[in-house]
Amino acid sequence: MILFRTEAATDIGFAHLNRCLILAATLKGNGRHCIFAVADDDKAQAERVRQAGFDMASIPAADLYVHEIRHYPQGIDMVFTDLQHARSIADPSRLLALLQALKNAGHKTVFLDALFDEAFRHRDAPRLYAYVQPYVGAERDTRPACDRWLTGAPYAIMAEAYRGQPSKKIAEAARNILITFGGADPQELTATVLEALGRRGGQTIRAIEGPYFSEAHKIRLRGIAAATGAEVMNAQQAMLPHYHWADIA
Repeated sequence: MILFRTEAATDIGFAHLNRCLILAATLKGNGRHCIFAVADDDKAQAERVRQAGFDMASIPAADLYVHEIRHYPQGIDMVFTDLQHARSIADPSRLLALLQALKNAGHKTVFLDALFDEAFRHRDAPRLYAYVQPYVGAERDTRPACDRWLTGAPYAIMAEAYRGQPSKKIAEAARNILITFGGADPQELTATVLEALGRRGGQTIRAIEGPYFSEAHKIRLRGIAAATGAEVMNAQQAMLPHYHWADIA
């Protein structure tokens, strides 16, 4: 049995959960039983996991991180953690406690990590089974304390819809520009980048509005689009046509 432990919220985003669901689906296809440990008040994650058809272990909110492994089911072979987000960066103590508890319990822990300044390289972190940094250029980061370091483009985590696509001809000049920063974009990068690019002119710009954008972000985004002539499109539709359309994203 493989257990996944991640979180999803408007201030965290949903990319952590999405890539865990992709990994779990792949492992399930190879005959592994996957389960998600979900906080009892994390309704957004619970609904997505339920829709994807995976079992869940409920964790009381009061026991998160420090005491949560007491709620894990028996028979776990490996734990995937994807908890390196803004809250953990601001206060790493709870994540350190969880990693140490997993280590003490003898679980093989795979840590799905961020990149460079946002990567988890705390001096008090225990040595783990594996770190995964699935980003182009991540091999230039500082090696973490682990038995296996899986890093770089070969480990990119992609949904089935994006696999096996034909090679895309790269335009000599980028005329169609796509701006997309996920479903929540709590830092409002979509509007910031659109505002900067909109001043340049000469390109067709399409910005994707995620389903968990704040109302303030939506209003700001639409105002910039109206002033620059850019398109704002809803992310509920499939993203693949947008990638085919774009010269650069």
